[in-house]
Amino acid sequence: AFDCVVCTQTLQLIYDVHTAVAQLHRALAPGGVLLATIPGLSQIDDPGWMESWYWAFTQHSARRLFGDIFG
Repeated sequence: AFDCVVCTQTLQLIYDVHTAVAQLHRALAPGGVLLATIPGLSQIDDPGWMESWYWAFTQHSARRLFGDIFG
């Protein structure tokens, strides 16, 4: 278990994002902290990302995703 996990600019590229966040939570020691960043203002029409960019997050969706798992 880890006291801190850093996950930067990755979750939008994972199809099963709910499970990914649950696994990040599972990796934390009790009282541990997840430092995660997700794109808020990003250009997603770049053809280089078309095949791998699954999600665009809003403040509401991020709160719900992390709240479902972290409480």
